[in-house]
Amino acid sequence: MKDHDTKTAFVELRAEGLSFAEIAKYLHISKSTCSEWERDLTAEIAGRRREREEELYTLYGMHREARVKRMGDTLTRINDALAEKNLADLPADKLLAMKLQYEKAIREEYRETTQATSFTEDGLLSSMLNLLTAQQNGTIDHREAKQQLDTIKALLTQLNVRDPFNLHIS
Repeated sequence: MKDHDTKTAFVELRAEGLSFAEIAKYLHISKSTCSEWERDLTAEIAGRRREREEELYTLYGMHREARVKRMGDTLTRINDALAEKNLADLPADKLLAMKLQYEKAIREEYRETTQATSFTEDGLLSSMLNLLTAQQNGTIDHREAKQQLDTIKALLTQLNVRDPFNLHIS
């Protein structure tokens, strides 16, 4: 029987992905011994492979946190490069498309809350009127208006107040 160090070396080499022929030649053992040890040491080999993957992930910054940081650094460089560009050089159709995209993004980013500061009947009714005004002037879209109205109605129900306007947005 081979010594413990040889088996440990076998696990390490197998985890590195070496073939039985390569391991047999390197450790001076037969391929049949390699096959037998593979069966006996499968869990140890798999564990060592996971450890090696973890080491590589750490070495090359492949963990989620490192990837997010790298993407953030790249985004900062992109923003810096864009800040140096003159948007007046862009064609009008591209500027208009950019304007519309930014306006949409800002609207989505800035969503007025429909919940009144205090959950009183008057506060919620005031929120309903604000919601109606916001939808009419195009500040919010139909889908968002429905979501906010549903929230207000749920709060009115909690206060045992029937919707006095009987509003339905479908």
